[in-house]
Amino acid sequence: MNVSIIGTGNMAKGIGLRLAGGGHQVQLHAKDQAKGQALASEIGHDTSVVAVGTPTHDVVVLAIPYSQMQSVADSYQAFAGKIVIDITNPVDFDTLRLIPAPGTSGAETVAALLPEANVVKAFNTVFSSVLAAGQVSGQVPDVFVVSDGADAKSTVVTLINSSGLRAIDAGSLAHARHLEGMGLIHMSIQATLGTNWQSAVQIVS
Repeated sequence: MNVSIIGTGNMAKGIGLRLAGGGHQVQLHAKDQAKGQALASEIGHDTSVVAVGTPTHDVVVLAIPYSQMQSVADSYQAFAGKIVIDITNPVDFDTLRLIPAPGTSGAETVAALLPEANVVKAFNTVFSSVLAAGQVSGQVPDVFVVSDGADAKSTVVTLINSSGLRAIDAGSLAHARHLEGMGLIHMSIQATLGTNWQSAVQIVS
């Protein structure tokens, strides 16, 4: 698949490495072209870099902080009909509480900002360092996926599985609020666990 990633931070790197390693074509959208080119070199596999504008691919990863969602919605065009993957955890880091009001989620806010896109929540429970490595203690991380669009969800599940990770269909977009809570808990226990962000949420059986 061809995937556009908006952002050049650690999550963009981790996801880009996994996707490129799975044989997918990655395009980075970067405000800072030098930073984008440096990241493209790290990812390799002919990763391309473009400026802020219109994503050219049908799958778009929003690898940006939740606080930048409104800015991206205002700055970018042509999200209509695209699969947009929201990876964010909408957390107030001063209080360690979720920003959205009870009963809703950051992903549903993104869907409201991009009403013509097919929004999928994924990757928010996997740390960037784990994505970059592709494993924790030899175990493949689980990536929980929720969306109201069956075809969009299926496409993202296929994308994740083909990139060396394990996708788990976790239901509708309304379940994003629970995934975001899971992401918050996972972040908040890192000091207790002493894992230095080298842990993953995994379903075992």
